[in-house]
Amino acid sequence: MKLPDAIIIGAQKCATTGLIYSLNYHPDIWCAHEMNYKKAKMPPPGNGGSELSFFCNHWNEGIEWYANWFAPGKDSFCIEKSPDYFMCPEAPERVKATVPNCKLILMVREPVKRAFSAYNHIQQEKAEWAKEAVGVSFLEAAERYPDLLGEGRYYDNLENWLKFFPKNQILVVAQEKLAKQHAVEHERILSFLGLPNFELPNYESHVRTYDGRVITPEANTKLKYYYYPHNEKLFSFLGYRFPEWN
Repeated sequence: MKLPDAIIIGAQKCATTGLIYSLNYHPDIWCAHEMNYKKAKMPPPGNGGSELSFFCNHWNEGIEWYANWFAPGKDSFCIEKSPDYFMCPEAPERVKATVPNCKLILMVREPVKRAFSAYNHIQQEKAEWAKEAVGVSFLEAAERYPDLLGEGRYYDNLENWLKFFPKNQILVVAQEKLAKQHAVEHERILSFLGLPNFELPNYESHVRTYDGRVITPEANTKLKYYYYPHNEKLFSFLGYRFPEWN
């Protein structure tokens, strides 16, 4: 039974889709993603597709359901991405019990911009799962829908994973660095995965129009202040900073 060698665990709105599309160009990697089934003209194994969400939403489907997504790439390095894992309380322990040696990649992004991107998505989709945040201002949505800001408290969420996985099994990648220095960051990611370097495209996805919505100076200042101590905890853990977040 083949299971993943690596998982992109999040965070949402931090270019996880772009990363997995780029990694899919590596000759040694099989991405458990519906794009590969479409390319091979094969039907996907079942529910899931672009994000399997096995350790959160499909746990009751059983391990064989999950393993079926990796079968076509059984001789390859297999990877999946499900950004909802990052904040899912059950996910870290389930991942540890199922694939204890799996490498984990966490994509992050300047948290105010990440939250605004999530807010914009909610407005465009008129999302039922966040209906309390629909049709209100960014700041009001942040008050009404706690997960809007919660996802960007990266270190607080990462602590749940560190209870089960050592630091050297988790790679944190900033979306801003990946966008500007994609060759360097791709090499760092492939080295972490134990794979030979390969020139990968910088695949951009989910570029949305904001329909005139902007982050007001008031919201930006207030949320920058809110996130400051959370960012400092992340930088302390990493041992370096992301100057792009200033």
